[in-house]
Amino acid sequence: MSGCLSKGGKEPVEPPIFNCKWTPCKRKFTLKFLLEKHEILCPHNNLLQPTLSPAISPSSVTIPTSEFLSTPTSCTFAALTPPPTPDSTGSSSANITTGRKRKSDGSRVLLSTPKSTSSKPKVSCPKQCGKTFSRKSEATRHRKLCGLTDEEKKKAIKIRFGNDPTHVCCNCGEVFEQTNGKTAHEDRCALTVDEMKEKYKDDPGHFCCNCAQFFIDTSNRQQHERSCGVTKEEMMERFKDNVQHWCSKCDYFSVNVSNMSKHKAACNKTKEELMIEYRDDPKRWCSKCDYFSFDLTTLSRHEAACSKTKEELMIVYKDDPYHWCEQCGHLFFSDVRSQKLHKLRYHTHIDVRTITLQQMKVVHPLKHNNDGIGEEDPLDPLDKENFDFIVKKKLEWADTFAHNKADTNFVYRAACLSHSFSSSSTTYSDFVVGHPEEVGAYSGVKGKVEGLDIHNWHKYFPQKSKPGQAALRGQEIVFFGQTCFKGQDSATQARKQEALEINYGFYANKYKGEKMYYINVERELTNLSYNSDAAIMKMLSMAVRGEPSFCHKTECECPAYFHFELDKMKKVEFSSIDKTRIKKESPPRLPPQKARPQTEEDLKREIDRLFRSLKEEMRLNLETKFNVYSVLIVNKADFPGMSDPCEILVALRTRKGLVVWCYSGKGVEAADGNIHAHHQYGESTIMNELEKGDKIAIKIARMRCSCQRDAEEKEAFLQYTTGVSSRKKSHGIRIVPINIRMEWTAWLRLSDPIRKLAQECGELGTSLYSFADHPYAPLYQEGEFVYPIDVARQVEKGEVAIVKFVDC
Repeated sequence: MSGCLSKGGKEPVEPPIFNCKWTPCKRKFTLKFLLEKHEILCPHNNLLQPTLSPAISPSSVTIPTSEFLSTPTSCTFAALTPPPTPDSTGSSSANITTGRKRKSDGSRVLLSTPKSTSSKPKVSCPKQCGKTFSRKSEATRHRKLCGLTDEEKKKAIKIRFGNDPTHVCCNCGEVFEQTNGKTAHEDRCALTVDEMKEKYKDDPGHFCCNCAQFFIDTSNRQQHERSCGVTKEEMMERFKDNVQHWCSKCDYFSVNVSNMSKHKAACNKTKEELMIEYRDDPKRWCSKCDYFSFDLTTLSRHEAACSKTKEELMIVYKDDPYHWCEQCGHLFFSDVRSQKLHKLRYHTHIDVRTITLQQMKVVHPLKHNNDGIGEEDPLDPLDKENFDFIVKKKLEWADTFAHNKADTNFVYRAACLSHSFSSSSTTYSDFVVGHPEEVGAYSGVKGKVEGLDIHNWHKYFPQKSKPGQAALRGQEIVFFGQTCFKGQDSATQARKQEALEINYGFYANKYKGEKMYYINVERELTNLSYNSDAAIMKMLSMAVRGEPSFCHKTECECPAYFHFELDKMKKVEFSSIDKTRIKKESPPRLPPQKARPQTEEDLKREIDRLFRSLKEEMRLNLETKFNVYSVLIVNKADFPGMSDPCEILVALRTRKGLVVWCYSGKGVEAADGNIHAHHQYGESTIMNELEKGDKIAIKIARMRCSCQRDAEEKEAFLQYTTGVSSRKKSHGIRIVPINIRMEWTAWLRLSDPIRKLAQECGELGTSLYSFADHPYAPLYQEGEFVYPIDVARQVEKGEVAIVKFVDC
């Protein structure tokens, strides 16, 4: 019974593996249709595809059963013609009219043309590429360029239409096959947005009838008007009985019917199921590689950038204004959507009276429209109706943005590989599985805007980041994956999980064994204390017993915190690091390690000891006093010969039009009365300002709070208020905040009256500091916390001091 299973035999669970037939290709697939698609595009396929000669008759072609059951390759049989269709009586009739049915109209019989429910037949590409068209002329036009690369297509179009001015852009000289494409491009290429508005100022088709927003494409204007000024809830109520706008499989709603059709086609289907369903649809597959996408727009973007580096894309799109931001020093975006979002966030004037819900979600209420910072007029409190409306609308904006930021958070995992890794001799998966002791793991928290990558600050400040420091040493950084947390409590849940993984690494590094080591330094004991005792005991047990926290077996039931897929690991690019700064150095040595307890009794004893010690550490950490502190930074050149902070503050009272900077932060109360010690060794915005030696940092206030959460809320209040007021015109000293990366979760914890007070103070242009000679009644006071900060009072208390760093 060779080749058959016995009756009691165990069926195999491993999927079949299909190898590419073209030597020396080593690609492997688990789905046969993927193999077939690959073999057609395989670079090692040097054979000519066989064609069927017209001389071969249909009867001489034998189709094996196995081939008949699988999906056949489409062929054109030139010698075959369909046989005539016989009528029901066995005779033919040339007088029968088809496609119409007879109906009686009293004295005569009429022929009516019914409405056809079937669409017109599609016209296929004459070159059999798989594409279809609604008209024969479109297929003929497509045939002339079918099979050519992008560069070849551009060259062919230039040869044919290069001398016709109706096909050539008057600004950049790009040649277009169709004149309407040239017209649409020329508007964007040759004209600015203001010039286009002027060109179409008398054409209502380019302006929203509700909010007067301008649109280059009139179809975008039509889509915008459907929901302009209307919330999603109102739209759902409007279309609650229209099945075209609701998915019957889930609760998804969409105003756009075409979007709903796309959603229904993919609803409740995995990517693998969609790949099988559309395996014969060339519109869903990249023509250059094996990439699949259900969304055609996503696939089009992929094909444009397929197999190209960022430098190559910059050359390809060097003349395309949709990939560059001229207002930010020619910043490049490989994705057009990223450029549009960037311009909306930082270079678009947002009118709070007509702001949309989507704009509230994605545009930062403190950092929008860079050109407007410091140029806005303070609101007039005497105009109560306008003042109250603006304050209410901007508070709604801030809360919507905060909820959107706090709604989704991730715990991401990455690793730095030792210098023994070489991409030319091994893969990420083989190295991680075969040499775990040469892999340094890292866990962190980020928001949803970062995508499948580590937090961006690692790339902005690599010298202060553990993964960044590894990259500077010439080590390769790999992204493992991430876990998503949703809901208003997602930030807390993500930080709890991050703290568990960091402390697992802290204890696991103490024991010997072939395992990943961990490079996180900050233990996050406050966030760890939010976990239950059972979760902390489990973490300690895993660390002491040597059970891994990361596992590459995706379907196992081990207690690992994260199961990652080996084939989805990807390199983390540190594009901001100059290659000349990279120096190959060995990573820091691990602390001395001890042998792991062997018996179960010894293991339990060690876990209990560590648990009691950790609980005591967390108790002491929770009793630690936290402060909110404020630092003023000035240019030395503005105060020549002055080094005493009180002398500088006295001189500030008489200065007009001077620009100074402020930093509002929180931290553990320092024994020496200074600001948080993390500025000495961690990521420090203040230290970055002082690196050149041309500025002085002065600690103005250090206000004690009841706990860490209270400090987070007070910090959020100061950051938001100073962020709003810095956008207003100043007739005296202009104070610019240098840290407005807010804790939006803490902002939402503030009460409604306190958030309203922060908005009102900011709209009035209230300064963070009061330099008045007479006592100043604070607008907000709670315990030691006061706002605004009375500088004269702080000088009398002896709180004012120069901020000093070891390296400065």
